[in-house]
Amino acid sequence: ALEALRTGLGISIQGYNIFIMGSPGTGRRTALFELLKEMPRENLCLEDILYVYNFENPLQQEALCFKAGEGRIFKELLEKALEEIRNKTLAINKDDSFLLSKKKLLEEMSSEHNKMMEKFQDEAVKNGFILDDLEDGGLDLFPLYKGKKVSFNDLSDLMEKGKISQTQWETTKNEYFHQVELLSLLSSDINEKNKENEYKEFELKQKFARPFIEKAFSTLLNKNYGEKIAGYI
Repeated sequence: ALEALRTGLGISIQGYNIFIMGSPGTGRRTALFELLKEMPRENLCLEDILYVYNFENPLQQEALCFKAGEGRIFKELLEKALEEIRNKTLAINKDDSFLLSKKKLLEEMSSEHNKMMEKFQDEAVKNGFILDDLEDGGLDLFPLYKGKKVSFNDLSDLMEKGKISQTQWETTKNEYFHQVELLSLLSSDINEKNKENEYKEFELKQKFARPFIEKAFSTLLNKNYGEKIAGYI
């Protein structure tokens, strides 16, 4: 069995493998390791293979190949770089320059949001409605009668009293649904703006983080691991 194992270990052609069978505790692994120690290292074409996250296809890991022993060093350097980046990224949130830039960005976002709402409100008022808060914290449109906010129940009472006509009542109802549709479109526009603003905030943080990210990875890039590994980094 040992001679067969030696023969198998001596075959360096791709496609040949060794499969060892036996009962537990019979020394299979020990025998294999002892024979591996006997083999001259210069004849071994060993390499380290690290499986890493695939950014292009997250469902399939990417394999990075290193010379024997270099994989462990790469792993340790990568973990050190990531820990450094993590700590400095958290520190950005306390950086005065970053906080000032973020404050300016948030003020611009708030100003843009307010302008959109004010424009809608002005148009709504021109068409006989006002946008106001509900008791549950939401927003709704209310009809205006002689410049004052009223409910549709109030309008119904006014119609019964003959102060507004049936035509005015129907026109107000139809305009309400039209304004609600416009408000829905405005809400969609604001949501899209919010997504854009979230990305702008991310880009701002990325701008402040880029210098120390590049510095943290510079040690790995200077190791000349090859184009594939450098590209992954």
